[in-house]
Amino acid sequence: MNLHRMAAPCAILAALALGGCATIAQSRLNPANWGGGDAAEETTVLPPVPADPRPLLPEVAALAADPTPGGIILRATARAPAGTWDVALLPVPDAPEGVLAYRLVGWQPPGGATQRIVAAVFIPDAAREGARIAVETRAGTRSLGP
Repeated sequence: MNLHRMAAPCAILAALALGGCATIAQSRLNPANWGGGDAAEETTVLPPVPADPRPLLPEVAALAADPTPGGIILRATARAPAGTWDVALLPVPDAPEGVLAYRLVGWQPPGGATQRIVAAVFIPDAAREGARIAVETRAGTRSLGP
């Protein structure tokens, strides 16, 4: 008779314990999940970055290379229309071997007055070792180095 009284509570406990098995099987408490497994990850393919739309500035008035720890700061000074903005030295990825090439670009309003614009970029020692540095504008290219 004693067995019949314990059957109902044991059945309830067994149902509760087995009901949680699916949750524990996928939880961090299960040692089988500790290694990381071979889970497939969803990847996103990003579209290629479009070419920079900013036009070349008219010309470089001066180039300077200021030494800093670990490299140099290349400064390009240009004459550009007054109000020119978002000026940058952009690396040219398909430059000839032995040349670190940059394009001097920026948005330019129409107008007759000009102003001095300075753009700069840090070049690490490892990247510039033995290379000539060239900056391209609409008027042509100016260079520094060997």
